[in-house]
Amino acid sequence: MLRDRGTMKWTSLMLPEHVETLKRVWYEEDMTSPPILDEQALEEMQHKVNAAYQTKCPTTLTVYKNGCQKEIHGFVHRIDVYDQRIRLRECHATTSISIHEIIDVVLHEDQT
Repeated sequence: MLRDRGTMKWTSLMLPEHVETLKRVWYEEDMTSPPILDEQALEEMQHKVNAAYQTKCPTTLTVYKNGCQKEIHGFVHRIDVYDQRIRLRECHATTSISIHEIIDVVLHEDQT
């Protein structure tokens, strides 16, 4: 059975500048454009964040930053309207997230 090592077998023949350029090109290909959210979607996310804060239920926030999407799990600890940030408490740390970076909110309510 033929097993190909992909680009790994060619990297020893390439200059370090070429390898670095390839890595940068691959990274840029993985980047996505920011989603466009309409007013209704923004309002729905606001209601979900408020509900998560009031009920203290586990929440997943999907955040778009620097061309990548990232999911952050935790509890909404504080909503700072003045700074337009949400404080999300994870296991033993608190993360501050800009409201403008949030693209989706999922509430995980208890099923008991």
